[in-house]
Amino acid sequence: MYDENAVRWIKSVTRGGGDSWAYMEHNVGDIFALRFPDNPVWFPTNYSRARPNDLMVLFQTLLEGPGYSAGTYVTHLVTPVDRIVEIDDSLQHPYKRNVCVVGRTDPAYRVNLTEWSFYKPNRGQICDIARIERRGAPDHDLPAKRAFLWNMFNLIDSNLDAAISELQGPPLSEEESVTEGADLVYLRLHKARERNARIVGQAKARARELDRFFVRYAGLILKRDFRYWAMGSLNAITDYRSPQEESGDKTGGSGFGVLELPSDVA
Repeated sequence: MYDENAVRWIKSVTRGGGDSWAYMEHNVGDIFALRFPDNPVWFPTNYSRARPNDLMVLFQTLLEGPGYSAGTYVTHLVTPVDRIVEIDDSLQHPYKRNVCVVGRTDPAYRVNLTEWSFYKPNRGQICDIARIERRGAPDHDLPAKRAFLWNMFNLIDSNLDAAISELQGPPLSEEESVTEGADLVYLRLHKARERNARIVGQAKARARELDRFFVRYAGLILKRDFRYWAMGSLNAITDYRSPQEESGDKTGGSGFGVLELPSDVA
């Protein structure tokens, strides 16, 4: 079960340069692609900092708009659902990670900027929550900052940790040991359904939306025409085909398998 001790990270988000809300269409239990700026200095080290079941606070700085004042607002509490940083060079913000919404503020929590500074974590990267600062007084210690952020969220499901953990997959069971690639992922999603049907459904929908195919090799997950960074390994891969796949053998050596893309996938 999540509590304030799981709050480790904070990240700024923006849409339209601050003239509209970002990600407000996503509610507790939703999974969505959280985007990161095109900054090669921060990739992959910074964008992979948060691990599944680490909680990350999202905030955004807005210009004045209909029904709200200009200011800095805390809106979401999220956790990554996997350890993959996806790269799509066709996007303005080409790096993205799938995250699950654990908490929301309703209404959005407006930060008192005369008391607190959110300046240091305000560049789109994943920052330690220690970087928020209390103004004009001795700074709070880390536990106090965790409690301050956690208590902002009045809509929260602290029991989502079990479903997120299930998606990571324990060591392969006897049943799973004969399953490869995407089939293995879907098998684990099926097993996790009893833990939390909403999370599993969202994760499965995201996988289908991206039309992924999987190569199970040394723990990596790859997709044609996309590049992924998996924790511990950096790979730039486009249109990957193994010698075994070229010859029609879908099961290569060294215990890895390749699933072919459907013919209608570019």
